Amino acid sequence: MKQTLRSPSSLLSFGCLTCDAKEKVSGSNIYTKAFKNNQNPDTLKCLLYVVEFFNETEKFIKIGITTNTVEYRFRKMKYNMKIHLTLDLTLTEALKYEKDTLKEFIGFKYNPLISFNGKKECLKFICLNNVIKVLLARNGQRVSSLIAGIAY
Repeated sequence: MKQTLRSPSSLLSFGCLTCDAKEKVSGSNIYTKAFKNNQNPDTLKCLLYVVEFFNETEKFIKIGITTNTVEYRFRKMKYNMKIHLTLDLTLTEALKYEKDTLKEFIGFKYNPLISFNGKKECLKFICLNNVIKVLLARNGQRVSSLIAGIAY
């Protein structure tokens, strides 16, 4: 049976049955881009990442999703960056993990001083280890499988 993809405009009204992505849909996000390129979010491979951003005055983490490398995603970023975790997932899985984790850590929301795309998915640095533990557990991995972060 052929699977029919729902358009982003229908998601705004009804939500995605698979991942409840209606809250994520906007004109420029990865889910909308997948639909525009006629890609199935249940099979589209992407990276869910946790990065640390820092400079002389602030330090925080960001959870996000990209179909590129994390380095490419933030090639123009005005912060120093350290990658703490990447998970290879489908877009549907990544959106669910990101949404659930941000919801779980809502009390740690952080608003960066320098604006950038994705600033709404930032959290206080203090919750980094717990965020990683939660994401690894959701993915069925142990914390010991975490590879040390890479600074850029």
